[in-house]
Amino acid sequence: MMNQKKTCWMSKIAAQALVLGCVPATAALAADPGFYFGISGGLATFDLPSRGSLDAELEEEGFLLESSSLDDDDKAWGLQVGYRWNSYVAAEVGYANFGTAEYRATDGIDGNLSLRVRSSGPTLSVLGMLPVAERFDLHARAGVYFADTRVRYREAGFDIGEDYSEGSKSSSENPFLGIGAAWNINDSYALRVEYQRFFDVGKDDIGKFDIDLLSFSVLFR
Repeated sequence: MMNQKKTCWMSKIAAQALVLGCVPATAALAADPGFYFGISGGLATFDLPSRGSLDAELEEEGFLLESSSLDDDDKAWGLQVGYRWNSYVAAEVGYANFGTAEYRATDGIDGNLSLRVRSSGPTLSVLGMLPVAERFDLHARAGVYFADTRVRYREAGFDIGEDYSEGSKSSSENPFLGIGAAWNINDSYALRVEYQRFFDVGKDDIGKFDIDLLSFSVLFR
């Protein structure tokens, strides 16, 4: 009888030790140092002047505006390579492509014009993270966006002999901030959602604007 009770208690202790031994391993899923890679997709919004403001500028210049449109959202994608030192600190280098924003206007006859803005380039950032559960953590990010920004203006159908097109390009270094959360599925994969804002992209000669990015990422360790 004593041997049976002893065996039973030993089994319970062994089971508890096994469970307790598994908890730190699970909680440490996100804490293991090492490299990781990511691919992301989402929606970028260019903080451009409103359609009404752009319409007013054209009308002040004598353009007989009939209709106009402003599409300041586009699909965005990115790649990341990061290194995580511990549960709280990581650094990433990456590449971001924010797609294109476009303003179009017509004069009601045959003339139309368009203004296109696109931006892409490398990023460098540092992340501070806060584990909040066994498999989840929150993070804040600060970094620099090395922007390649291009603007193209085009006129067509006006009585000027031929279509007219002009483009300009600028390179700039712009700060950006981000906040987000990650679900560490297992030792190899994680899912991340994040909001980022890129400040004063572009230069004075082509105009400056912010870019907002809402993205979803898959991380591979």
